[in-house]
Amino acid sequence: MKKTIKKILLTILIIISTLVVLFGIYLLFSTITKYKPQPEEVLELKGNKTLNVIDDNEFSVLSWNIGYCGLGKEMDFFYDGGKQVRPPLANYQGYLNDVLNTLNKYAYVDFMFLQEVDLSSKRSYYSDQEELISKFLPAYGYAFAKNYDVKYVIMPPTEPMGKVKAGLMSLTKFQPTELKRYSYPSSFTWPKKLLMLDRCLLLARYPLSNGKSLVMINTHNSAYDEEGILRKVELDKLKTIITDEYNKGNYVLVGGDWNTNPPGFDPKTNFKNDKKEPINPPIDANYMPKDWKWFYDNSIPSERFTDEPYIKGKTKTTIIDFFLASPNIELSSVRTIDLGFASSDHNPVLLNFKLLNLNSDTLQIK
Repeated sequence: MKKTIKKILLTILIIISTLVVLFGIYLLFSTITKYKPQPEEVLELKGNKTLNVIDDNEFSVLSWNIGYCGLGKEMDFFYDGGKQVRPPLANYQGYLNDVLNTLNKYAYVDFMFLQEVDLSSKRSYYSDQEELISKFLPAYGYAFAKNYDVKYVIMPPTEPMGKVKAGLMSLTKFQPTELKRYSYPSSFTWPKKLLMLDRCLLLARYPLSNGKSLVMINTHNSAYDEEGILRKVELDKLKTIITDEYNKGNYVLVGGDWNTNPPGFDPKTNFKNDKKEPINPPIDANYMPKDWKWFYDNSIPSERFTDEPYIKGKTKTTIIDFFLASPNIELSSVRTIDLGFASSDHNPVLLNFKLLNLNSDTLQIK
């Protein structure tokens, strides 16, 4: 009897030791292969390279977190309190087709800011969404800024998410003079940082007739930041960049998935017929000088929570997709396109805007 117990305990010890060694090997592998982006990286213009130079002052831009075409209305997500890791293949193909068709429907816009575009990830069945989108929208040139590259995400243990490779994609019908990826500071500690995104913004610069530039910035800020530390350092970094650009007399527009509410968001009064919920404290109204402008549609939610499949009126919704513009940009219209979260956990936001004083010297802030 004692020999049997000793044998069982020895077997358990061997199993535990093996698991510890394997986990150690996994941590070592993940540390060695961890994506380590530079603070600034020049990006390549891909797709259509025979683009026009800007000769107008009115533009349109569509911003959409496509949720790697894996977070349609039937999905919940394990990171957010749900159970699922990826949709069934048939659902994924349906979401992907819906996203591509929607983008094609709005292919008249001048610019597109896309977030969570997968290159080769288990969660999206290893499809190259960058290539698919570029083929579906051949009139655009584009740049891609990677913000997630993990060889193997071990979570959840029962069904690991596996390989993830994704990023931001900015599409344009105008010829840029600069395309650049700026890394956001990260304060995740090891080993958590091995599994997390390396957040960034994608900046595109376009020459204007008055010698200044239109600076278009696609951003995807941190989620899973309960203490708000990452949000603060990211917003500080962004503020430094855009203030410097505006001080040079340039026109600056930032859009994307901020993963927090805009200044002035009030879940008690914003958009009817949906269950409204704040997400993180909203951006402080004093974050930028008063003459900077926030553009968003407060009648329709731009994001829904993924702790459960989407049910209108039951699932919590909010606004985290919006734009920030320098004082020399004027709003023409802004509209969240209500797709009912059919193919993504975000709705796209469409903005029309104008550049002011384009034919005169723009004032610089001292």
